[in-house]
Amino acid sequence: NNNNNNNSVDDNDIKPKPTAIPSLEKQFSGESKKNPTKGLVRIVLYSDGFTVNGGQFRAVEGDKDNKSFVTALLNGKVPQELVTMANGNKLDVDLEDLRPRLGSVKPHYL
Repeated sequence: NNNNNNNSVDDNDIKPKPTAIPSLEKQFSGESKKNPTKGLVRIVLYSDGFTVNGGQFRAVEGDKDNKSFVTALLNGKVPQELVTMANGNKLDVDLEDLRPRLGSVKPHYL
């Protein structure tokens, strides 16, 4: 069971900071080959990390920035990286949650 949420961020929802994150700049600028639509960000959550626009897997364990990104999402907040990349413009987020559901996996002893 996938949980797809489309959340929209507009000028009233964000206050951009002047610093950019170079590794994400291409992904969020709409220049990514996997996501040519400007202003659309696709995030896929896994049990141990996430991807952004089909890019490199980003593990949560041992990386405070990645953990902060996921924590913000799970708390219904916009991660600072997305705020920065939106740069005051509208940014649509397609979030796919592929984390295992509690009770969906049988215990190993059954």
